[in-house]
This record gives sequence, C-alpha cells and structure tokens, in this order.
Amino acid sequence: MTQLESEKTFNERPWLRNWKTWAALSAVLLSGIVIGITGTLLYVKSTITGIMEGDFHRLTTIVINRLDTKLDLDAAQKKQLEKIVLSARDQLLELRQQYRPRVEEIIEQSATHIETFLRAPQKEKLKRMLQRFKNARLNTKN
Repeated sequence: MTQLESEKTFNERPWLRNWKTWAALSAVLLSGIVIGITGTLLYVKSTITGIMEGDFHRLTTIVINRLDTKLDLDAAQKKQLEKIVLSARDQLLELRQQYRPRVEEIIEQSATHIETFLRAPQKEKLKRMLQRFKNARLNTKN
C-alpha cells in the first residue's frame, strides 16, 4: 500500500485518526467490566460463605430485603415482617444448638469410616480439613 493509498483510507475513515482515544476508552471500559465482575463474585462468595458458616444475621437481612422487595411492603408491614423473621431465626438457632452434638457425632463417625480407605498422607490432609471445619463451627457466634 502506497502512502497515497494509506492517506486516502485514513481520510475516508475519520475515526481512524483517533484510534489511540478509542483504544484508551476500550481499555477503561474493559477494566471496569473486569473490576465489576470480580467485585460481584467476591461479594457473592463472601455472602454464601458467611451463610454456610452460620451467619444467620446476614441471612436474616437477605430474607427480609427479598420479601420486602418482592411483596412491596409498606413500613408497618416491614416492621411486622422483621419481628417474625427475627423470631424464626432465634428459634432456628435454638434448634441448631439442640442438634449440634448429634451432627458432630455423625461427622466424626463418617470421618472414621473415610479414614479406613485413605493412605497416610490423605488421612493427615483429612484431619487438617476436619480441624478447620471444627474451628469454623466453634468460631460461629450462633
């Protein structure tokens, strides 16, 4: 392509003159998308992990907000809903405490059965995993 042909193409497409601007805008847009997706994934992971580890306060907030949004509650209804959901949460926490010893017993028995077919390094890894799980359960405030 000769210089004359190159200039002709350049003049026919004026947006080519600002290619650096477009490249910079594209880079900013893509980085914003990546940051947004990463932030959302981290938030969702944190929320799910919190709920799985027994953060019933976070779950209660999610339930109240979801019902409020879906049912379009007024202020008085939301206040009644909060009382009911908080009462249910307290009852569930009490029930959880009652069943916790039996749950731990089942987990211990299962771990003992699993260890029967594991090699020594795998047994050690399983023991560390179970210890982390136990520590997480002990550290929950509920």
